[in-house]
Amino acid sequence: MVKRVTMKDIAVRAGVSQATVSHALRGTGRLADDTRATIRKLAEEMGFREDPMMGALAAYRNRREDARRTVENIAFLYAAEPAYNPENARDLQALRAGIVDGAERWGFHVETLAHEGGEESCRRLTRILRNRGVRGVILYFARPSEKLAPRELDWDKFAVVACRPIFSRQLFHSVSTDHFANGRILYAKLRALGYRRIGFGFSEALDLVTNRAFKAGVWAEEQAICPPGERIEPLIMATWEQNLFDAWFRKWTPEALITQNWRIYFWLKALGKHVPTDVGVAVPYSTDSSEFYSGMNPRFRLMGSEAVRLLREQIILGNYGPPEFPFTIHIPSNWHGGQSLAPLSKTKG
Repeated sequence: MVKRVTMKDIAVRAGVSQATVSHALRGTGRLADDTRATIRKLAEEMGFREDPMMGALAAYRNRREDARRTVENIAFLYAAEPAYNPENARDLQALRAGIVDGAERWGFHVETLAHEGGEESCRRLTRILRNRGVRGVILYFARPSEKLAPRELDWDKFAVVACRPIFSRQLFHSVSTDHFANGRILYAKLRALGYRRIGFGFSEALDLVTNRAFKAGVWAEEQAICPPGERIEPLIMATWEQNLFDAWFRKWTPEALITQNWRIYFWLKALGKHVPTDVGVAVPYSTDSSEFYSGMNPRFRLMGSEAVRLLREQIILGNYGPPEFPFTIHIPSNWHGGQSLAPLSKTKG
């Protein structure tokens, strides 16, 4: 039977104490970055694998110590985009409320910071985070942005969780709404309300934000439950133009629309169509506070608290920097009924 490599074995080989090895592997304590990296590399070379029973015991002890230790700072970092006012952004406010919920539960203090983009901003952010003793960062960008996304930040010094993927490819573990499931649920809900000819209108930018998964969910459900004669060609536009929408609407005459673009309500009115008496409208992302819009509530608050739980786990395990195999935790959305939809039996006599 092969003998399990222990922390004591690593400590003997490295010429340090067993406590130093423990801190290096779990990301705790105050160790020099070089020392921490050297011990982790040595542990990997020696084939160290943490005993799952001992890991569970350590996690239990950490939970008991949370109430006694000094509160630790974590950072909530969002993109400061010109057209994005954080005071009016319901998604950002709900997400931050959830992060505060999770921070209070796990004994963290939240530092909220805006990132303006650029290399100098990233260097300044790194200094700020290190000076404030931050080891964990939660990222949120309203849209994927290679320009604004802080690639130049020294990520190897931080545990990171993203709320929805940030870059063109996923670099960090993330928490996100289940876009594919949302598309299927929303389409099925419209069919259940009696709508048969259901149109789908998205901008290319929003299609990218959802990693094209929402559109794929709508398409999958349409293929599964909609007869071919009732299917409508989707409208995907680089920029929203009324003349293109008018031509598409006249060609396909949908009974209901799935869209996030508020301009469509005015364009429908110009066509002599009113919501919901003539056309039903559902949005991919609504909120419980919206009385008018029907759609999927992405539960940003739950997303925020789950991001803190995942971040705490990464800090305890000492997982800093981009992981080799990033994964996503999908938060199920809730259906939110509003005034923009009505059963066809009530709207069409």
